[in-house]
Amino acid sequence: MTLSDRPRPWSARNAWLAGVGFVLFVLLLLVPFPWEGREINAISDLGHAPFFGAFAVASAWGFRRWHRFPRPVGDLLVGIACAMLGLSIEGLQSLVGRNPSWHDAAANTLGIGAGLCALQMLDSPSVLRRLTWAASAMVLLGIASREPTWRLVDTIRQHQEMPMLGSFETVGELQRWVPHRVAMRRVPEHVTEGGWSLQCRCREGASAGMTLEWPPPDWSSWDALTVDVFLPGKRPLVFVVILSDRDAISGDDRYFFHTRLAPGRQRIQVPLNGVSTMETPRRAFRPDWLQSLGLYVIGPSAGQCLFIDNIRLSHTREPDEGGE
Repeated sequence: MTLSDRPRPWSARNAWLAGVGFVLFVLLLLVPFPWEGREINAISDLGHAPFFGAFAVASAWGFRRWHRFPRPVGDLLVGIACAMLGLSIEGLQSLVGRNPSWHDAAANTLGIGAGLCALQMLDSPSVLRRLTWAASAMVLLGIASREPTWRLVDTIRQHQEMPMLGSFETVGELQRWVPHRVAMRRVPEHVTEGGWSLQCRCREGASAGMTLEWPPPDWSSWDALTVDVFLPGKRPLVFVVILSDRDAISGDDRYFFHTRLAPGRQRIQVPLNGVSTMETPRRAFRPDWLQSLGLYVIGPSAGQCLFIDNIRLSHTREPDEGGE
């Protein structure tokens, strides 16, 4: 060990700065974001890996100055400690109004690995080893960034597709929707737009359906939401559309639209202007500030199927299509 490699005691100033930096780091990961949206979440998730990678590099550098461990062993201990911190923070986020995510925990760990690879690159004497460690760091960051990058690109695509909200022409489009007691898959049957529709096979229960979280938020330029539905069999169902704006403060503080879903094909039209929420006292629903769209059926039997396609916004009300 050379003189420059020997641990040097921390000054009071350095220790204070490290403590303040650590507290700020934890608070930044725990304080709820003032902004919401699918693109905001994607950008936030993209930052997890490089953020934790930089934190691991700073922590390992500080540990080297404080302790006499061999560098690979000391760096590994720092990496394990940072990974445990990342897992703990994800667990605490549910207590402060944020949503914990296993994907975020994995991205944190991959970022820590990338940061430690970057440190090994700087310590390596040969060009080949430096290139190997650099490539390893880039691969780890690429794996951590793959899903949020796709989500950010898909969010941009959602805005470009407006006023279309769902035509199910790609497999990736299914990932925009959160299922509730349904199995969803794309099928080339009962199509009204493009070449594919969405088949929803329900499980028995009080309700079943799906939710589109964080669609493009401003629907104020359109008068109605239209949904093409095909219901096989002879038993009618109740079809419910639930729209939530960003002013909603409870489950009933949303706009509910109910209609009878007859067997066959029909176009459901949901007015958007001059409507109000269900909760008393009622308030005007805001079509310029959407948060989620839910499509549900009430009381389906086990294995009940329905086909959904051509979910879009329209400027004028159109006549319903006749049943098949």
